[in-house]
Amino acid sequence: MFSLGWRAFRDHVSRCVPADRRRRAARIGSLVAALALAALGIVGAVAPWPDLGEPVTWVGIVLLAIAVGLVGVAAVPVRPRSADGSRVDWSGSLLPAPDDTERYFRTRSAPTIAAQDRDQVLRHAEAFRTAIVPELWRSLVLIAASVVAFGAAVVLDLPGRVVLWVAVMSAAWSIAGARRLGRVERARGLAESLPSPEAEPQPQPQRQRQRRDGAPRSPTARGTKLGLPED
Repeated sequence: MFSLGWRAFRDHVSRCVPADRRRRAARIGSLVAALALAALGIVGAVAPWPDLGEPVTWVGIVLLAIAVGLVGVAAVPVRPRSADGSRVDWSGSLLPAPDDTERYFRTRSAPTIAAQDRDQVLRHAEAFRTAIVPELWRSLVLIAASVVAFGAAVVLDLPGRVVLWVAVMSAAWSIAGARRLGRVERARGLAESLPSPEAEPQPQPQRQRQRRDGAPRSPTARGTKLGLPED
């Protein structure tokens, strides 16, 4: 399920995390990083830490500012609005979907989708994917921020346990979210393979051939008996 969810994330991240929102998040993150770098420089100028006289200190400061900027990127909302403007709150996390759909999303083995639930499963799967892909993208940004922050902690000789805890929690959530997305995509594919109710052929009612006046046609008119002159 993880590989299926990761493939779905890669296929839909450009749509579920629009380019304009990514650019907006990058601009805000760059501004946050610049402010963090300026703040660390001011602190180093008036306080004994960090020691701005050491070149390696500047490396640590820059790494720490980049990490703070990445956290700013992750904090910017990037989820697109749905077509009708509605928000499905349960699909923004690992919370369950409505019961009548969740039973298809939580099974370990491939579920059997009931024909009457086809459209509902497709609708909820699309809503879940639109919501969970941005959350996975945000968790990957947090993992990158944790790695950069850990490098800054090593350079600046700071405790890095909190940073490692954030990295582990973000990685665990990413794995769980990808597996969850994989199960949703599996259910969506099975539902999509079912025929649409509108596409099912409707039985045609049998029409009785009658005369315009409503009287049944005679055997002679139907051609089942030949009329003789003396008849």
